[in-house]
Amino acid sequence: MAEAKLWDPSDDSDLDAVAKAVKEKNLFIAACTSVGSTRGEKSAFIGHILGRGKPCIHASAEAITAANLIKFSDTATSSTPVVSGTKHSRSGSIGDQAMLLPKKKLKQGSLMDHAYRGVDMPFSSSEIAAVQAQALQAVISANLLFRVYEDPEIIKLFWMMQAAAPNILPSAKAVGRRLLNDAAEIVELKMDKLLHGKSVGLV
Repeated sequence: MAEAKLWDPSDDSDLDAVAKAVKEKNLFIAACTSVGSTRGEKSAFIGHILGRGKPCIHASAEAITAANLIKFSDTATSSTPVVSGTKHSRSGSIGDQAMLLPKKKLKQGSLMDHAYRGVDMPFSSSEIAAVQAQALQAVISANLLFRVYEDPEIIKLFWMMQAAAPNILPSAKAVGRRLLNDAAEIVELKMDKLLHGKSVGLV
């Protein structure tokens, strides 16, 4: 019967073998993680060693064990949610969560409720000052009363003219002839209706 070999602390051969195996395993893991990606797959080298159902025939048992260790550690890491990370990883996870949430239909507001028509556009402060200065010049030039712009008929006239005033304002010739004659005819028709065809004169 062979005698069992006792461990001798002074014998470093076993420790060297263990340290060598651990070192080789760490080097292999570092090589697998630093090999980079192939066609977008980061674990291509590990996938080559493990294969789909059968490991590579040229890989050692230690290499297969280390590849399985890396694969399972990556799977566990990817399954746990990551709170911190780079800007791109955070934006990607937020984008994935946003795709899962139901989309809310946004009601588009109408601009017609807040838009002015051309004739209703409010004046700016500089435009108001220019209009008031021109109004003063018109009053002085035509020798009008200062309250002319408070007269209801003048206000009504401005409302009728609105933005088309430059194109429809009558000239002095039109006022003194055509418009005055038309107004006289209208007055005569109204007087005939009131007097029932009677002739009225001064006594």
